[in-house]
Amino acid sequence: MIRSIISCLVIAVVFGDSLGKNPTFVERIAGGTSIDITQVPYQVSLQTAGYHTCGGSILNQLHVLTAAHCTIGLLVLLTTVRVGSTTISQGGQVIGVESISDHPAYNQLFHDYDYSVLKLKNPLQYSDSVQPISLPSQGQQIPDGIF
Repeated sequence: MIRSIISCLVIAVVFGDSLGKNPTFVERIAGGTSIDITQVPYQVSLQTAGYHTCGGSILNQLHVLTAAHCTIGLLVLLTTVRVGSTTISQGGQVIGVESISDHPAYNQLFHDYDYSVLKLKNPLQYSDSVQPISLPSQGQQIPDGIF
């Protein structure tokens, strides 16, 4: 319950900020630093009705990975991703989302299985600023605590 309330507050702050009340707040992740999108070309801005709501990562030309807590209740008709841009409000490509697939075991209370795959309406055009994220090989061991 507390996590859900906090998530709602964070979303409200992001939406409020996107509406111009504090335009510098969402320029970077809290505690983050400014970088160019070519340093993280897999990063996307998940947007609802043109406003940034969450981040995500490009898996391939038609799929993006994001958090399920970001997509629960979203209307696919209002959902897009902005790729290839250092900012959330201009530049790059804006692509519509065809479908949203939240993990069927996602638990809103504890955020277990907190991931969702977005299928895009059109394939992404790869460039220096738009690339899929590197994933570990099947069976590759990932040490605990790396993330």
